[in-house]
Amino acid sequence: MTSMTLPDDPTYCFTPVEDPDTGFHQVRIVVDGMDVTIGTSLVVLGIDEALEIADRLNRPLGWTRENWTAFAAERL
Repeated sequence: MTSMTLPDDPTYCFTPVEDPDTGFHQVRIVVDGMDVTIGTSLVVLGIDEALEIADRLNRPLGWTRENWTAFAAERL
């Protein structure tokens, strides 16, 4: 699957990714089978706040922090 193709029924989660130049954390969407992440407009300075935002977005999707961090780590 290419970065331009979104699966019909995607498995995905939200995860913070740090920008090494600024130190800011952008919450990004990680989709199983895609070779890139999808950016959002959610950008925060601290990792704790970024993790909290990701937890809140992932909770309705059925992800625990342990699950979504493992899922994202395998794909980043």
